[in-house]
Amino acid sequence: MEKPANLVIESAVIRKRNFEGRGDDYNAEGQRNFRLVIPDENAQELSDQGWNVKDVCAKETGEHIYYYILVKVSYKYFGPRINVISNGRMYAWGEEDVARIDSLDIENVDLEISASHWERSNGKEGITAYLREMYITLKDSKLSEKYGAMMD
Repeated sequence: MEKPANLVIESAVIRKRNFEGRGDDYNAEGQRNFRLVIPDENAQELSDQGWNVKDVCAKETGEHIYYYILVKVSYKYFGPRINVISNGRMYAWGEEDVARIDSLDIENVDLEISASHWERSNGKEGITAYLREMYITLKDSKLSEKYGAMMD
């Protein structure tokens, strides 16, 4: 399997944000990640390239809802570049800040993800998606628009 090129997606839709790394039934404590929604028309192509595209279906009816790629947010070797834009100002966020993303009121997300190829001794192989760079534009409130220019 050939490692696919990085994906750059503008106006991305992200769901199930877990930048805090909360543990639960489906996620080990400390593992930060989110779902990157994939348009239906691109799902098969990305799957063919090796990306691990998942299908979310309604429990009651089994009808397709959306496709996604689980994107990991790792600071093990070097962290992703994450920038938050509010009131026309951009702020670089580090590892100590990213948990706050889970509760942000987001207007737009532009991001780049990279592929990490893995292979097991049993011959199974695949691609894990990692966040490389992200720009998050927040929805500005009336008061933040009024007073935002006063921020440092």
